[in-house]
Amino acid sequence: MSNSAFPSGSEPDNDSGSFSRDSTPSGNSFSGGGLAFQRRLASEGALTLELLVRERVKMERTTVQRMFHQTLERHEGALPADWWQIFTESASALQLRPAVLDCSVDQVLRLINDGADVVLFDIGDEARARSLDKASSVRPTSDRDGEEGSIAQWILLSHDAKGRALFWESSRNEYKTINSARRLRSRLSQMTEDERIRCVAFDWREVSIQATNSSGPPMKPIARVVQLLRPEWSDIWLVIVFAFVVGLFSLATPIAVESLVNTVAFGNYLQPVLVLSLILLLFLSLSAAIMTLETYVVEIIQQRLFARIAGDLAHRLPRVATEENEGKYLPELTNRFFDVVSVQKISASLLLDGVTLIMSMSIGMVVLGFYHPFLLGFDALLLSAIVFLIVVLGRGAVKTAVKESKSKYYMAAWLEDVARCQSTFHTASGKRLAASRSDRLVHDYLINRKKHFRVLLRQVIFALSLQAIASTVLLGLGGYLVVIRELTLGQLVAAELIVAVIVGAFAKMGKHFESFYDLLASVDKLGALFDLPLASQGGTLHCGSDEPMKIELDRVTYSRKGKKPAFAPLTATLPPASSTAIIGPAGSGKSTLLDLIYGSRRPTAGIVEINGSQPSELQSDDFWNHVEIVRDGEVFASTIDENIHVQRTYVSGLEVENALKAVGLDKTINSLPEGVQTHLTSSGAPLASNQVRLLLLARAIAERPNLLLIDGVLDSLSDDEAESILEYLLRDDHGWTLVIATGRRWIAERCDHSIQLPLSTVAQTLATN
Repeated sequence: MSNSAFPSGSEPDNDSGSFSRDSTPSGNSFSGGGLAFQRRLASEGALTLELLVRERVKMERTTVQRMFHQTLERHEGALPADWWQIFTESASALQLRPAVLDCSVDQVLRLINDGADVVLFDIGDEARARSLDKASSVRPTSDRDGEEGSIAQWILLSHDAKGRALFWESSRNEYKTINSARRLRSRLSQMTEDERIRCVAFDWREVSIQATNSSGPPMKPIARVVQLLRPEWSDIWLVIVFAFVVGLFSLATPIAVESLVNTVAFGNYLQPVLVLSLILLLFLSLSAAIMTLETYVVEIIQQRLFARIAGDLAHRLPRVATEENEGKYLPELTNRFFDVVSVQKISASLLLDGVTLIMSMSIGMVVLGFYHPFLLGFDALLLSAIVFLIVVLGRGAVKTAVKESKSKYYMAAWLEDVARCQSTFHTASGKRLAASRSDRLVHDYLINRKKHFRVLLRQVIFALSLQAIASTVLLGLGGYLVVIRELTLGQLVAAELIVAVIVGAFAKMGKHFESFYDLLASVDKLGALFDLPLASQGGTLHCGSDEPMKIELDRVTYSRKGKKPAFAPLTATLPPASSTAIIGPAGSGKSTLLDLIYGSRRPTAGIVEINGSQPSELQSDDFWNHVEIVRDGEVFASTIDENIHVQRTYVSGLEVENALKAVGLDKTINSLPEGVQTHLTSSGAPLASNQVRLLLLARAIAERPNLLLIDGVLDSLSDDEAESILEYLLRDDHGWTLVIATGRRWIAERCDHSIQLPLSTVAQTLATN
């Protein structure tokens, strides 16, 4: 449920079709045009990207335009055929999160109505006419007054600061407010013949979760909750309004009882009782209906919370910085994602029950204040008690809740280690270690839980005591006011019922206090994932042509914080299409040197250049599309086929088959019942360990990179397997520069060059065959 971007009554129709993400163009593509035509589309495309980010992200105008033009240059000016790919890559390079969708016109309208910005490309009437059957008589239709037809142009559907939908065409370069969904539907329908439109959508709610500045203190849990729920404020306000109305209707019962008592006191009349009962039924029915709507809105919020957090982490985890996250075990850290379930359920509980209780208490206190000034003073005492309960008695609750939550994850991490190292813990000593460490972690948890429960218990005791005291005081005070005839008997009964609701809600708040503290602890745990430092997206340069890469190392060295350099300053030149072995014992810095070449680390001294540019100057996604690094253990739970092509659309089924044949896995895979569609676990089963390593090599071969880095994988293979793979990798027809980190000297001798680690002097030697 969100505020509509369209005027009332103009919402798009529902559509049963689903969105589809695809990498192949939908509908008719059109390419061609002269140089002036290409320049116009390029200039307008850069302007479209600039307008998209101008109101959302603080970024220099020249940076946006340069990124678009450099991406276009890499695609060799393929406009308008590849417009969506060029725009998506440019936006991704600016750290935005575009989604390429093929959807119907109604689905585009729904995206706009839900707050997303959408970029489209209209190929123009002339191109559409040429794309139809030449035998048919087609006359371009005009969508503008005084023009013969539309021209190829960019279209941006965005929103202003007030959330109103805006329409922008690059040919006119002016915004128009969308006053009619019907007119917009008609305009978009002219852009397609197959009822599907390719668009690039941007949901800005996905980027609302910002990481804490690494140089500053961690964000407080309450600030994280506010940040996490900020995109849902419109729906949360709707829940608050519903809760306010329900709170008003909750007064129907005490007011009806007051009227009933006064009516009965004056005589025995049945008709007023029946009328009063019907009125009460009406109000309670309305209250039930509103509570149902409230439940529906909260369910939508829960779904969006899960989708946004999952989407954010899916974007964040592949981009974590290797260097800044050393010492963190990401698979275990990712377990914090399960706290999203706690965030969902607790948020729903607080929005449904907590907000309603607060509204009922507030409205009840206001009504009491109107009965008598003494009761207004009674309200003031209740408010003071609430402040004391939350501020004074709740001190330290958040800190103890976070510690309790951390101790649970320490326990989960230890159990994961026990499950992972089964051979180690099968021994008698291993079993004793598993039990003793578990006992210690359970002990730590119980200590932290007891500390947290002390805070909860004193709040619960105070709330329950207040419930008893408040009810008693009101009875005595109300009775006194009735005796001195400043309060009617009906008002006393109504006041008792209202106070019963207030203090009853007050007592229930004890349960919600614990839920609220658990919510803060859960968001704090998710913050450990949100705060993972991300790798820099690099510069704005592109790799250039698809040729083997040249690597130049100039006095390069690297040292971790507080440690000595991994190796002495290294100077070497690795020519394009050459093969180089980095040889040395374990811990000599082979993997570190590959990281420096790959760009996941930066040298502490010296310069690494790839084709004349440092990795930090290259646009990361573009650079890593040309580079492949093979390391042990990087298989994921999916099919063998997907583990090889990894959603790379240019890797065909034939190339997957050829890659498996190159590493000698084709017969093994084909013997499986489901072949390449066999599902692997995260450990690679049912394949053996060496077969998993061969699969990783097949993945790299299918990629056809310009630079292939192999980190110790060949060392784990048998001599025969390594010899066969090496013979294939060293062939001259692959078009890659090959760098192999190895501890086997015979592998190094087969390569053109070798670098011996650890170094005491500069080393670059030509291997002897």
